[in-house]
Amino acid sequence: MKRILAFLLTALMVFSLVSCGATAKAEATVEKMFDALKKADLEEAKKYVELDDSLEADEELQLFVKNLFGKLEYEIVSAKEVDKDTVNVVTKVTAVDLQPIMTSVIGEIMEIAFSGTEMSDEEMNKKTEELIIEAASKEDVAMVTTEVTLVVENKDGNWIVVSDEAFANALLGNIEESLDGLVGEEE
Repeated sequence: MKRILAFLLTALMVFSLVSCGATAKAEATVEKMFDALKKADLEEAKKYVELDDSLEADEELQLFVKNLFGKLEYEIVSAKEVDKDTVNVVTKVTAVDLQPIMTSVIGEIMEIAFSGTEMSDEEMNKKTEELIIEAASKEDVAMVTTEVTLVVENKDGNWIVVSDEAFANALLGNIEESLDGLVGEEE
């Protein structure tokens, strides 16, 4: 009986250590991802999160990422193993609030469009990007905090944050709510 009890206790401790290892690796992955994003290092971030491979770090995108994510803050609240290859990491993400930025930028673009100033689509897109970067780079830019559950999966020995709508929304300062608000205002 003592041997069985000792075996069960040993097995419980081993499985607990394995679980702790998975959650620790998932948490470390989340930290490395956010740290890379804060530095605007998309190539490094791609090691820890599923990002669109078409995101080439050209100068404009780099400037945008730097201004948007440079102010990014995060706090890991908890981590829970779902299975041996999946951990849910609850994280509070504080990001630039894009709703006032998008409202302002769209207003300015509408003024330009109706002012009679001739601009090509390319020039209008460039102007829009410039206005967003300018607004996001202000010292007193509004911030918003969102709590999100990040799904971190072990894929071929590498822990990766699964990019989903909730994650993107938190990372981009509740962009979904910003766009919904803008569409709602126009209706």
